[in-house]
Amino acid sequence: MKTVKANQDYRFDVPCFGQRTLETMREGGLAAAALEAGRVLVLDKSAVLAQARSWGISLLGFEQE
Repeated sequence: MKTVKANQDYRFDVPCFGQRTLETMREGGLAAAALEAGRVLVLDKSAVLAQARSWGISLLGFEQE
């Protein structure tokens, strides 16, 4: 799960998800990640989504209530 922490200063510390995170997930045998919609920056989004799809890794967006 990737989200903004309660006291995180979003101006200086933006949570990111990219190729390196995806590779680490694959190495660890993880099959899915939940990313906070509109708050987590996906780096090179089209490439990350394509790679996740080819490796069978699900990326899910969610909204905090």
